[in-house]
Amino acid sequence: MIQNILTAGHYITRILEILRIPRATYYRYMKWQLSPTAIRRQSIKEKVLQCWLKYPMYGYPRLMILVNKIWQLAVGPALIYRVMRELGIQSRMVQKRKKPKTYTEVEQRPNLIKKTSGQNQSTSNGYQW
Repeated sequence: MIQNILTAGHYITRILEILRIPRATYYRYMKWQLSPTAIRRQSIKEKVLQCWLKYPMYGYPRLMILVNKIWQLAVGPALIYRVMRELGIQSRMVQKRKKPKTYTEVEQRPNLIKKTSGQNQSTSNGYQW
């Protein structure tokens, strides 16, 4: 929008004054670039997606190993997990279901500690219970 007005021959200071935009904000916006972290993260996204398309059964731990091995990147599992969530991809592997356990009834065993039916309530060390 501002570029169209500039081509018409108006001064940038006057345009920004009318739009109530500080000049510093405008020039900072014009000079803005992606940070190195964002650039690295974007390349990791592309590589994770490429690996996942080749191996769709892999989850984030295996994808981390694959990305680190192929491209020699130091990428942790948490970053791979977040990238996969952002891309909306997940492993196609289904977790194995555990078989239901069978429980057998065990007879109640006698209480060997509380055999004080005919004895004194004090123990050998002098404490009472």
